[in-house]
Formats: sequence, structure tokens, C-alpha cells
Amino acid sequence: MEFEIFTICDHVEDYGGKLVISGTFDTIYSNKFPAVQPNMAIAGRLRLTGPVKQHSFLIKIVDKKGKDVNPSIEGTINVDKEGIGGYSSVNLAFNLSNVTFENAGTYYVILHIDNKKVRSLSFNLTNLTEKR
Repeated sequence: MEFEIFTICDHVEDYGGKLVISGTFDTIYSNKFPAVQPNMAIAGRLRLTGPVKQHSFLIKIVDKKGKDVNPSIEGTINVDKEGIGGYSSVNLAFNLSNVTFENAGTYYVILHIDNKKVRSLSFNLTNLTEKR
């Protein structure tokens, strides 16, 4: 399994296998807490090799203590054929609305595939008055 992309962004779409990512970021600014992020997205693209099979996935957004920020995203990835070049490409595209963050600080998007943590991506929630 190889990751081409794993990022947080404003919006993501999968158009027939083409992953379209808009506005990737690593910091959210707010002037009040709890902060509500009206729109954000999680985008990923992986290459899978080996036998054709089904994989389970779980995506969580957690605070620095490991507490879930919003409900987890769970599902399956169906790799039903081997693509050109000996691998299959799979896009992950999840648009989220009104995600609530209790406090400023570091948060993490964690991706598990087949019950194994395979990626973690940090981002910051910062008080708007601290913006540089």
C-alpha cells in the first residue's frame, strides 16, 4: 500500500477516479471556542497491490488526548481488479460539515485500514488573535 495523497482541505470530489482537492490547509483560525468549522474535507489516494480484495477503513478526528471530535467515518474499499501497472488506485473523499472543536490546540486525522493505523495527520486550531 502506497499513499499518493493524504490531506485536509476545504473540499474534495472524486470525478470518475480523478481526485479534485480544493484548499489544502494545516491550520484553522477561530475567534471563539468551541469553534465550528462549517466545511472541511479529508482527501486521500492510495495505490494497492497484491490480490484483489476488500479492505475496511476507519477515519477519526481526535484531540491531543485522543478524544473523538466527531463521529468516525467507517467503510470498505473494494479492490475488484488490478489496474494498469500492477496496482489499483483508490480515492478517499469525505466532505464534513459543522465540525466542532472544543479548544485551541493540535488535532489529528487518523486513518486505519484493516484495523491497522496507517496514517496520522496533524493540524492546528488557533485563536484568531494569535494569527501571524
